Amino acid sequence: MASEREAFDFTSCGGCVPAAYYLVPQRCIDCALEVGTNCVDCNTYYNIDMLRTMDVEFDTPLFWYPSSLVDKASVFVVGGKNVDLAVVNNKFNLAAALCRIADDARACGAFDAEITRASRCVEKYGISPDTIVLHYSTSETCSHCDRTMMTVVELEELGGYSTFWIDHENQSQMRILNECLSAFTTKDYVPEVICPRKGTSIVGRMPYVKDLRNFAESCRE
Repeated sequence: MASEREAFDFTSCGGCVPAAYYLVPQRCIDCALEVGTNCVDCNTYYNIDMLRTMDVEFDTPLFWYPSSLVDKASVFVVGGKNVDLAVVNNKFNLAAALCRIADDARACGAFDAEITRASRCVEKYGISPDTIVLHYSTSETCSHCDRTMMTVVELEELGGYSTFWIDHENQSQMRILNECLSAFTTKDYVPEVICPRKGTSIVGRMPYVKDLRNFAESCRE
C-alpha cells in the first residue's frame, strides 16, 4: 500500500475513455409507458431521437440509461481528468456539461453559438444579456410564483440589477421567451429565472433574495 495518496489520473485509465451517460429517471419511463403517474419534469426526457442527434453532433459518445438513482434527467460525464454529474433538461444544457467536464470542442461550439444568438435576440427587444428574466404565471395553479415574484421585487429594491418579467399567460411576452431563450428554459414550468448571457436558469420557488442575488452576480461574470 502506498504511503501517500496519489491523484487518480483518468487519462491513464484504459476503461475510462471520455463518455457521457444520460440517466433518465425510471419514473419518467413509466410515465411515458403510461404505467406510472409521477410525471413531473418528464416532458422532454424520454426522447430517443433527440439523444441520437446529439450523439452525432458532439464528440463525446453518449449512452442512454434508465435509472432509479436520479429524480431529474442527469448526465454523468467522464472526460480527461474530470468526472461530474450534471442535471440536464435540453440539448444546450447537455452541451454545456460536455464542454465544461469533457472539454468537448463541438459541444463548446454549439453552446457558445447559442449563447451569442440568444444575447443578440434579447438585445433586439431592448433587454441586456445580463438581465435576470423572470418567467412566471398569474395562474392560481402556480403555488410558488407569488413568493418568487416577491423575491425578484426585493432584488430590484437592492438596486443595480436589471430584471425583465415574462407572464406565461401573455402571448407577446412569451414570444420573447420562445424566440430568444427556448434553449435554456423549461417553457412549461414556472417560476423560473433565466440569465441570457450564461444560458443558465433556476426553476422552482426562490424564497431568499440572497440566492437570487448570487445568481444575478454570476450572470455578470
